[in-house]
Amino acid sequence: MRSFLTAIALLGVIGCGSPQPGLKSTPVSVVGKVSLAGQPVGNVAVSFQPLDNGHQKSLPVKPDGTFQGELISGKYAYSLVQSTPESQQVLGKIPPQYLEPDLQRTVQVAPGQELVIALD
Repeated sequence: MRSFLTAIALLGVIGCGSPQPGLKSTPVSVVGKVSLAGQPVGNVAVSFQPLDNGHQKSLPVKPDGTFQGELISGKYAYSLVQSTPESQQVLGKIPPQYLEPDLQRTVQVAPGQELVIALD
């Protein structure tokens, strides 16, 4: 029993591994716009899935197609997701490939850069 408690205490001191790089980075402010065929898409959320550093996060999109929030700098796959009950109607008009993340469809988040998500 004493050996078990010693092992648990030792794990608590040294940890179970090092944190993933970038997860302790400071988030940066991001702004962006979502459009389909040149028209703003709003009343949904953009879900960002990190491909290197970062964290998963969804940002609500206003009726004018704009969004803002904070993300850790890095490369993200994205998709559109429901944010309100009204989102279902909007999402029904979006091509289905934009409703799931795709590793070939990415954005690079960097300080001071506007994200343009054109669903064309």
